[in-house]
Amino acid sequence: MKNTRQSIERTLEESLRELAGENAPIEIVPEMVVLESWAIDSLHGVELACDLSSRLRINIPLEDNPLVVEDSITGKRRSRTFVEVVDYLFSLGSK
Repeated sequence: MKNTRQSIERTLEESLRELAGENAPIEIVPEMVVLESWAIDSLHGVELACDLSSRLRINIPLEDNPLVVEDSITGKRRSRTFVEVVDYLFSLGSK
């Protein structure tokens, strides 16, 4: 069964809340920058990728960090927003 955007959002939120603990924000806004809003760092992306791969039954490539992306304009790495992480995970699930 394919993951819907809603199921990915719920699963991502659950996983982030477990990872961030008391640093988790009360309200989730699609445009929020995950690393800043959840008070986690990019190294947590490895742990998050493992957890999400298992929960969503998708393959997240080892070289990918779901929390970081290369900016298409500047070419520099930057933090993803919540909705960008959802989009990324959804794209993996539809392959």
